[in-house]
Amino acid sequence: MKTISKLKWMIPFIFVGLMLGCAYSRPQNDSPKGSSGSSKIPLSKEKTLGRAFLQEALKQFQFVKDPEVTQMVQNIGRRIVQAKGGNPDNYRFFVVRGSSLNAFAVPGGYIFLFDSLLSKFKNVDELAGVLAHEIAHVERNHAFQDQNKIMAANLAALIAIILSRGEPAVAAGGLAAAADLQLRYSRENEAEADAYAVSYLKKAGFNPRSLLESLRTIAFYDRLTNFEVPIYFSTHPSLGDRQGHLELMLKEGSSSDRFYEFPVDWEKIQVSLKVGEQPILDRDAIVGFGQEGRKKEQEHYLAGIGYRKAGRCQEAVQEYQSAIKILPERAEFHAELAYCQLQLQGVLEAKNSAVKALQLDSEQPIAHMVMGKVFLHEGRPNLAISNFETALVHRPTDHLLQLQLAQSYGQVGEESREAYYMGRFFRLDFKPREALTELFKAQDLVKPGTDLSFKIKKEIEEILHGGI
Repeated sequence: MKTISKLKWMIPFIFVGLMLGCAYSRPQNDSPKGSSGSSKIPLSKEKTLGRAFLQEALKQFQFVKDPEVTQMVQNIGRRIVQAKGGNPDNYRFFVVRGSSLNAFAVPGGYIFLFDSLLSKFKNVDELAGVLAHEIAHVERNHAFQDQNKIMAANLAALIAIILSRGEPAVAAGGLAAAADLQLRYSRENEAEADAYAVSYLKKAGFNPRSLLESLRTIAFYDRLTNFEVPIYFSTHPSLGDRQGHLELMLKEGSSSDRFYEFPVDWEKIQVSLKVGEQPILDRDAIVGFGQEGRKKEQEHYLAGIGYRKAGRCQEAVQEYQSAIKILPERAEFHAELAYCQLQLQGVLEAKNSAVKALQLDSEQPIAHMVMGKVFLHEGRPNLAISNFETALVHRPTDHLLQLQLAQSYGQVGEESREAYYMGRFFRLDFKPREALTELFKAQDLVKPGTDLSFKIKKEIEEILHGGI
């Protein structure tokens, strides 16, 4: 039987340097000064290999489903791809559970980020730096610059992983040979990926120094670990070398540049990741980071987030109430309080808190989610649907919200929409087969030529093409 932990041990080192790269046609005029060109490989080979890995990953990895985390990563990745002139729909960005401080890309535009790495970043710009680097590997087809040797090496690596049944010793021999073929490309490809990443970050409005800062963060935590990596996995130039090259590259930048400020509460993301890694945490463990300059109401709010995501709603309610006493005009405080009150079966209290949140911010998504559930409880599914749809605008990757909509449409007898949202639920829950079953059902039920029919068709095509 394959073991998840052992396969996770191998993946970061196999695919960083062995399977980085590849995906779609790219503009020829975006080359940073001094970078090398790259040859094109037909899309079908890239997508076939990428899909093969994805199907195995769906079995082996534990994917993060927290919509606030996944939507943030998707939005940043898509912004970078679009800014450089690419098609964001050609990419898939995933966050997976694992202790490795790594991110990697595989053929077909699939980019994976370990939650342990994400939790170490000091800000959203460092995340953008790493994503830009991985996108650069994909865009430059680094895995396929020598079609015969590199394609063979990567396919051998992939097959070795799948057939090894998660045993590192079984896979290591074949992978060592594959790594040997790849060694001569690694230093050049890493330097080129860094150069392109800097270019992409500038185009997307992010501070290009964020890539350098992300390397410094990784280097800091890397020194704290005692993890031993076999020599044949060490195919990259050192972090120190890359930092030195980036320092030289970034000297030309202006310190007066103004950069895009991505709208995200980074401390809230960090709390969500902490709880995901270790659900049983005391209060100090939840909020005991980045405390300098933090206001008391924010500390209560973050503690409430941690307790809520750990399923400890009674403690979360107390924290949210303390935050509201200090700063009653923050809509998200009332919305989060409403969510936990509803979990504790306090329907009337939850409704009152949600109404207050919506008075402060009429688009507050969690408040709309709570109102939707309250209206379902009251037997008013049409009003529930209206609130769930509003929340969905702000939380499109929330799989449980898709499920609520499916159930609500089922209550009012709209079978095509019920099946469509069930399909969306399964897709976001990383169950593509079940998703296709529901979407094909929706396609049979929907009236041709409607907006819904086009949405259903798009979902089906994306799953068939991308595998998820």
